[in-house]
Amino acid sequence: DLIPMNAVSKINLIPGSNPVFGLNTLGGSLSLQTKSGRNNPGGSIQVLGGSWGRAATEAEYGAVGDNGVDFFISGNLFHEQGWRDASPSDVRQVFSKVGWQGENTDANLSLTLADNELIGNGFVQKDFLSQLGYESINTKPDVTENEMVFLNFNLNHYINDDTVFSGNTYYRHVETRTLNGDVNDDVDDGVFAADCAGVGNPEEQCGGALNRSKSKRDGFGLAGQLTFSDDFFGKKNQFITGAGYNQGKAKFIQSTEYGNITASRGVAGVGVFNDDEAPVDLKAKTENYSLFATDTLSLSDMYHLTVSARYNYTKVDNKDKLTPKGDPESLTEDFTFNRINPAIGLSVTPTKDFSFYGSYNEGSRAPTAIELGCAFQDLDNDCLLYTSDAADDPTLV
Repeated sequence: DLIPMNAVSKINLIPGSNPVFGLNTLGGSLSLQTKSGRNNPGGSIQVLGGSWGRAATEAEYGAVGDNGVDFFISGNLFHEQGWRDASPSDVRQVFSKVGWQGENTDANLSLTLADNELIGNGFVQKDFLSQLGYESINTKPDVTENEMVFLNFNLNHYINDDTVFSGNTYYRHVETRTLNGDVNDDVDDGVFAADCAGVGNPEEQCGGALNRSKSKRDGFGLAGQLTFSDDFFGKKNQFITGAGYNQGKAKFIQSTEYGNITASRGVAGVGVFNDDEAPVDLKAKTENYSLFATDTLSLSDMYHLTVSARYNYTKVDNKDKLTPKGDPESLTEDFTFNRINPAIGLSVTPTKDFSFYGSYNEGSRAPTAIELGCAFQDLDNDCLLYTSDAADDPTLV
């Protein structure tokens, strides 16, 4: 819901775990090329409508000036009531891009904005479906709100006919808020209260619970590379080398409030929060440094050999804002990971209409901050983070 698809010009799938593309490319990489006013001039608008209150409007426009400056803008508005009860969703996206192309230089600056509210009500018991219909829900609300600001700048400059510098830098801010109305699994049927406001033990007497979470993620990165296309001992050759730095900061907060189940299957909070499942306030910082190089040598018109390698160094710094380090329930810990990933491949092209490619690649990834949140926590204490991977030993990830 954060990617405006009418701003995408093409998507390329690069299969395999090629290390040149960085961490997490274990199964492949997707390269998304956005539209520009130079390559996509003109405009269009599309209006859609359908069942369950679905309505959408998509618009785009691009142009290029005599001074070499081009611009492109697109926007999307989407709304639907949903085929289930209490399931409306709204998606709002804007993408804009301005570029300049000179004799030896091409530069582009893009801005993506999104403000979305998505309803995804969970599973329903089988007897509910037969009694209340397939549109029925168990409890509500089940809201996920996403907001994003994404700024990206890239530059290509031909130093000479055989040497090109390419650079990229970005900043991305994403906020996600969730509100889930759930049945309280700890309620005691013997002391259940129809209205648990002010009761002595809300954990056992309140039928519902409101689970809230909020996360803020800020990402910043820059990368640069040089491409050399000089011949190597009389054979065509392309050598690329570069470096990159990425930094991510995340803040995660969650809490559980007891409440009453309403007649419409909603949950009304009573202002009392769960003390046993303590609230979480986790702040994380992740840094990744990388060096990479790849070389493709044309041994002949038929055989082309590619050799690549990338070195990654990743540091994850988790800080628990509620529980200090040393406490068995603290999420505070520092982690570092580093590795060199190699790759080699051979392309065979016996004719212009037929070719095949074989390769050997090694890839890796560093665990995320939330996966590492409970990695060294005392096994006698339950992990406070809502993830099944959080208690894994980091050496096994």
